[in-house]
Amino acid sequence: MILVNESFILKMLERTGLIVLLIYIVLRLPYTKKLFIKDHEKKLKINIFIGISGGLIGIVGTLLGISYKTAITNYRDMGVIFAGFIAGIPGGLIAGLISGTHRFFMGGITNVPCSLATISIGIIAGIYSEKFGEEIFNPISSIFFTATAEIYHLFLVYLIVSPKELAFEISTKFMPPMVLSNSLGVFLLSSIYYSLLKENELLQSKAVISIFKIFEKSTFLINGMKEEFLQSFSKETIKNTMFTDFFIIKDNKVISSYGEIKRNIKISEFEKTILKKQKIHYLKNGKQEKINSNNLKFFSGIFIPLKDENILLEFIKNKSNFISDSQITVAKLIGDFISLQLKIHRANNIRSEMEEMRYRDLLMKTNPHMIFNVLNTISYLSDKEPLKVKELCYSLGNFLRNNVDIEKPLIDLKKELNILDNYIDIMRVRYEDMIEFDFKINAEDSMQLPAFTLQPLVENSLKHGMIPDKKLKISITITQKSNGFKIIIKDNGKGSNSNKEGFGIKSIRKRYENIYHNKVKINTSSFLFSGMVVTIDVGG
Repeated sequence: MILVNESFILKMLERTGLIVLLIYIVLRLPYTKKLFIKDHEKKLKINIFIGISGGLIGIVGTLLGISYKTAITNYRDMGVIFAGFIAGIPGGLIAGLISGTHRFFMGGITNVPCSLATISIGIIAGIYSEKFGEEIFNPISSIFFTATAEIYHLFLVYLIVSPKELAFEISTKFMPPMVLSNSLGVFLLSSIYYSLLKENELLQSKAVISIFKIFEKSTFLINGMKEEFLQSFSKETIKNTMFTDFFIIKDNKVISSYGEIKRNIKISEFEKTILKKQKIHYLKNGKQEKINSNNLKFFSGIFIPLKDENILLEFIKNKSNFISDSQITVAKLIGDFISLQLKIHRANNIRSEMEEMRYRDLLMKTNPHMIFNVLNTISYLSDKEPLKVKELCYSLGNFLRNNVDIEKPLIDLKKELNILDNYIDIMRVRYEDMIEFDFKINAEDSMQLPAFTLQPLVENSLKHGMIPDKKLKISITITQKSNGFKIIIKDNGKGSNSNKEGFGIKSIRKRYENIYHNKVKINTSSFLFSGMVVTIDVGG
């Protein structure tokens, strides 16, 4: 630390620029960049990481500060505010405790008020972020917040430090450089963070467009994995992704291979193990794996076994050991979609051997028409509203996984509601504020009911009930009884004077009658422009 001189403010600004430059370099590193772009499954770990990072930035800001009469004008709050805005209360609290504790043990006349101010500013920044959303951390609002925080910081110094003449001198002398340098620093950090978010949104937008193009080529799977179509599908996968090679393995042999690597049809013990474990495997960080008897190796890849299909999809990057989150998302969605298509194919194959009701039930479960509508919506939004694309992909992925994973005819109510929630999330993006849902659930989460009951009924209301320029309101009421349950789906849509039931209602009626026989009653009532009500009463 150096003593205050004529270039006091200039030195503060110079060091602010140095700190921000170092942070920028760190944020551009692939691993750090991946951590700062949040993940649903690792949010707490990332918030802790950001809090620790903010605390370390605060310590550096203290050490690079300028000493004056045992007080230190510094950049400590810059890192704490940054952590609080991005990672909420956990991040702000952790950063404040780390840098505030460090400042306290450095001693000096202002150690107590400065450490208290830093910790409280971190908490306030976290509360501010969680109340208004991290989008509030934009370059302009960050300036006003930081300036206010620094004035509050120096006000605490004035209140606690004695004698008051010295407290007043320190507060007034430190206010201009601390307000300017910390505000500038947080402004620059917020600009960098926003650029990272925009860059990530652009990558996701491109990934979604790529997925859509690949899916267009995968419709052949409804008729099975015929060899003449596999090569064009593999080619489209490589063309629209950053992978160098794509392999499809079925029944322990390679049935499709496209890319830079030339391999035979035999597979390795490594690949057999993945198929046996039925878990997604990631190969990265430069670790090579032997693939077959030709001693074929590569640096990185994503291996996705398709449940109950004895199929392994391999997405290979032969010249890079880095796999991004967007590449993992693309690979998983392709795997989910192929599983779904193969389900439809299996339904077609057993059509002649099943009762019509079971066939239609499975076909309804894997409704490709709805999925292609969603993909069109994703394609449309990818350029216009990229922020919604990640939400839609996340909901679509969950919806597809539910279709693939559920095999039993009866499931828990909790899981059935999760399926419906994912479908509603997708429809909210499509219809925005033109739809509204009301849930009244008086039943245990573990209550058993036929899978895929609610989603087709809600879809039926959306399909037949929409009136231009009028909000469609759909209520879902579920009541558990001692010997069964009752479901009521009601909407305020256009309705109909016809008593004729559509395919969806007929399929559900046949399905319930097949399971519950004479213990179920299904009634529908509808009048033109007065909406529709569907009631399923199991157990009388």
